[in-house]
Formats: sequence, structure tokens, C-alpha cells
Amino acid sequence: MRKVYKKRDDAVSPVIATILMVAITVVLAAVLYVMVIGMGDVDDIASPLGLSDAGRTTSTFTMLVASAPDGAMVAGTQFSFTHDNVVGTIVSATVYDASGVVAAYWSGGTWVYNGTLDQDNLEYNPGMKITIQTVTDGVSNGDTLIISSSEKYFGTTEYKV
Repeated sequence: MRKVYKKRDDAVSPVIATILMVAITVVLAAVLYVMVIGMGDVDDIASPLGLSDAGRTTSTFTMLVASAPDGAMVAGTQFSFTHDNVVGTIVSATVYDASGVVAAYWSGGTWVYNGTLDQDNLEYNPGMKITIQTVTDGVSNGDTLIISSSEKYFGTTEYKV
């Protein structure tokens, strides 16, 4: 005897279809949530370095780091200044630790670190000093020193001389 099969139009039971729709909705909601939460951090910039004047000559600024936000790394620090409302030339910058030992040296956009320090973990801390060398006779009253972080470790600091 031969078996007769009936042709059915049902593909998936209504219960399975409902479970699949709920699962897909939950996954899409989770993906959207992660995307939206991640966008909140894009423009977050830490507070700027707190600096005070520790002396200057006609060609150098020396700034004392009075305060620094957590995670304010030396790496990625950028320097500029205006002299008589014109962007001045910065030759070099030296960062000293609180005891006066050279921690890092910047020249031509490149950082060189003291061999005993871990450059990936060198952070600005209160008591450190930053000496910035400009061209000869480059520093005078009314100049503005600008220190910023290309990596957003800290906000832009503008210091009026």
C-alpha cells in the first residue's frame, strides 16, 4: 500500500514565529543601545592642565603643573603660542618630574623619553615643570601659550603671559 502525503502550506508554527520575532527585536535593541552609548564618549574631553608661571626668559616659558586630570598623558601633547597676535615658533619642550629630573623632551613634534621611564604610562602630575623653548626674543607680555592633547588626554590649556 502506498502512503499518501498531504501538502501543507504552513512553514513555521505561530509559536516559533513569535519567539523568533521577539528574539530579533531584542537583538536589534541591544545593538542600537551599544551604538548609542558608544557615541556619548566621542566628544568627552578631560579638564585642562592647571598651570602656573614658574619663570620665563626672552626665549623660554617655564610652567609648573599645579593640577592635572587623571590619565593626562605626556604622549600626544602639542604646544603652540602666539606672539604679538602671530603664531610663534616653538623649538622644543622639556618635561621635568617633581624632583627636577628630565622625564621627556619634545622637538619637531616627536617625544623622546628618559630611558628609565615607561613612555606609555608617563602622566602629568602636580609638581612637574614644563619648559618651552621658543625662537630668540620670542616671549613677551601678552603672549599666549597653548598646550593641548592630540589624544584628548586633557583639554586645551591657554596661558596668558
